[in-house]
Amino acid sequence: MKEQIKKIDQKLNQQIKSLDQKTLDQVNKTDKKFNDQIKKIGQKIDD
Repeated sequence: MKEQIKKIDQKLNQQIKSLDQKTLDQVNKTDKKFNDQIKKIGQKIDD
């Protein structure tokens, strides 16, 4: 029984890590888009 619980626990931890990484990647992508947009607006203002 303890072994099963241990295995389930490990699986859950892996899934959490995977989701954390996906979330981080998404945040980085959105952040980059945001910064690109700000640069574009800045260039338009300069023109």
